[in-house]
Parts: sequence; C-alpha cells; structure tokens
Amino acid sequence: DLILLVSIILSATQIIVLSVPHILIYYLIFTAIDILGAALAFAFEKENPKKLLWIFPQRLVYRQMMYFILLKSIKRAFKGELQHWGSMVRTGNVDSGSVSRA
Repeated sequence: DLILLVSIILSATQIIVLSVPHILIYYLIFTAIDILGAALAFAFEKENPKKLLWIFPQRLVYRQMMYFILLKSIKRAFKGELQHWGSMVRTGNVDSGSVSRA
C-alpha cells in the first residue's frame, strides 16, 4: 500500500516512467491475486466465502493500523523503552452474586 502511494507520487512528478493508470491496474491485479489466494484457502478449509468481504476493510484499515503499531514499537525499541502490561488496581469489591460456583 505504501509502495502504491509512493509510485503514484513518483509517477505524478515524472520521476518514473509508468503512468498512474498503469500503476492502478497493477495494484488491482495484485489485489485480485490476493483475493483468489484467500478464496482458495477458504475453499480448502470449507469456510463461508462471505467472510472474504472482510479482505477490503482488512487491507484499508487493519493493515494500516498494524503498520502504525509496528513503527511505534520499533521507535520504542531504538529508544530503549520497555513496554509493560501495566498494573491492576485491586479494590476487593466483587459482588458475590455475580460469581458462579462450579
């Protein structure tokens, strides 16, 4: 996705030879191959093919969020910061009626 954006920018500034429509066609072909590979995996696992519709939000939202988290983690690693789970405050006020007994 990042390479797509960089390619479009480089094409618009005429640094690379390809035109923007060619780049978009290649991106659509790549996306189609990605969907076909996922469809093949779904067929082997006998999954519901309607779940394939989640590929688009995954590509547009989830993957970008994971890139952000990855870059944030790398930044913390270079700075030498440790990541902790945090601490849980124990208050001791659990309602005994909500606890099921086995």
